[in-house]
Amino acid sequence: KATVSVLYWVAMSSVVDVLGWQGLLLTTVGCVAVWLWWWTKGGGKRDPVDLGDVNGVLGKSCVELAEMIRKGEATSEGVVKAFIEQIEKVNPRLNAVVGKRFDAALKEAKEADAVPLGERTKPFHGVPLIIKECFEYPGLPYTSGVVRRKGILGEGKNPAVERMEANGFIVLGSGNLSEACMWMESDNNVYGRTKNPYDTTRNPGGSSGGCASIVAACGGPAAITSDVGGSTRIPASFNGLFGHKPTGGTVPNTRTIPAVTGLVEKYCQLGPTTRHAEDLWPILNIIKGPDGVANEHCNDGVTKNWKHPQEVNVKGLKVKSMRRLMSGSRLLSKRCQEHVRAQERVEEALRGMGCEVEVVETDAMGRTFEIWAAMLGDAQSMTFDKMLSEGKPKINSFVELLKLPFGLSEHTFAGLTLALVDGLAPQPLVNKLIKDGHTLREYLEAEIGPDGIWIMPSLPTCAPHHGFWNNWFLNSTATSLFNVLEMPATHVPCGLHPQSHLPVGVQIVAQRGNDHLTIATAMALNKSGTAKWTPPVPLS
Repeated sequence: KATVSVLYWVAMSSVVDVLGWQGLLLTTVGCVAVWLWWWTKGGGKRDPVDLGDVNGVLGKSCVELAEMIRKGEATSEGVVKAFIEQIEKVNPRLNAVVGKRFDAALKEAKEADAVPLGERTKPFHGVPLIIKECFEYPGLPYTSGVVRRKGILGEGKNPAVERMEANGFIVLGSGNLSEACMWMESDNNVYGRTKNPYDTTRNPGGSSGGCASIVAACGGPAAITSDVGGSTRIPASFNGLFGHKPTGGTVPNTRTIPAVTGLVEKYCQLGPTTRHAEDLWPILNIIKGPDGVANEHCNDGVTKNWKHPQEVNVKGLKVKSMRRLMSGSRLLSKRCQEHVRAQERVEEALRGMGCEVEVVETDAMGRTFEIWAAMLGDAQSMTFDKMLSEGKPKINSFVELLKLPFGLSEHTFAGLTLALVDGLAPQPLVNKLIKDGHTLREYLEAEIGPDGIWIMPSLPTCAPHHGFWNNWFLNSTATSLFNVLEMPATHVPCGLHPQSHLPVGVQIVAQRGNDHLTIATAMALNKSGTAKWTPPVPLS
């Protein structure tokens, strides 16, 4: 990109000489156009990744793998080795795993196998795991895709990951992400761009796209991801996975980058990304609870009414379905009809289980993106440009944007755009939007009550092609809202689009503290076959 821009600049030098500043402006605009075309170009022939045979160990759930290892039907070393080999097979095409600890993982697997069969008491003894790169882990890169952190390795250990290891999981490596975890495509100038296994010309989502891409490609049975505006659910949607964003305040954010404080500790939540619904609940139970650091906004109170999803009477749930896209903006992509049909299939499946399903049309969701942006921005103690600056002299976002077409900026177009608009809204408007958000939460929770769920769109379309202009940020409005409303939300995959062969799905939302209801519904839909992970369709 830099070479193309420089050559263009040189070729236009005579125009600058003749026309002066007008020529300079023309040349600059031309360079920007060339660069944007180069960066956003995509499409062409569908390019799925061949996963090979996934009917054996690679296709199993964490629960199934743990049972096999516990009974001696499989060795941890054999399981870990199989997933490492799968990563080495598919990762050159996906660029999903950016931090690796394969030798250490195999050593830990051998140690797990040395434990006598009757003494393997950890629930996930010897089962492999993928984590997000922004979670601190000793010896793994810890940059969050920010160039100024390049070369930094973790020293301590993220508490959620530490809890997973204490319950028997073995970390294989870490997944790629967007710059500073704030975009719906996993692309940065530290590692480059991650691709979607269903079609490498497509976006795997962000910010947890590396984790979702490799789990969908059977390079790991599950991953721990984070979500402040859809960063678990967007990649889950684009990669055909189950992804859960917990109730606000369920899981601590300690030892994550960017660091979060205040109410953002509740808005940003770590959660499981899996191919099988049965893995959601046990993983969530492992990572929940305060860690002694983030005590103010992470506490056991939000989980006090939890019960096991198997104890939930799905038939007795009050179900409301909202098919209309949130936000009244004309800039929102039109909803794909296959996603609508997927939602209708979910409604019909729940009716078949004995639920009464009411389809609701309301204008209450008209300003959802603005509400998310206002509530998140007001809660943040650090602006996004400071996050990108990483303790060094604060960047000038506008200047960095001008440098970008010539390959002279270390930041992404998405990151700089967010930094440029961050904090522009006047405070009176922000205050009104925060009030509107609280009112909207009251409405949504009152409509379903303590024993109900909402079925809603996760995203309007299947995974788009790569590039900023193909990933319009307003499309995340249906996921981001529930971060600031602190309501639990589970993305449920519902098969593939018949033409594009890309995943489709919906999300299930409940009152705060009712994570067990959304996960119980996901498990019931998975059991019925309505919701499931489906491997990529090879080219005919």
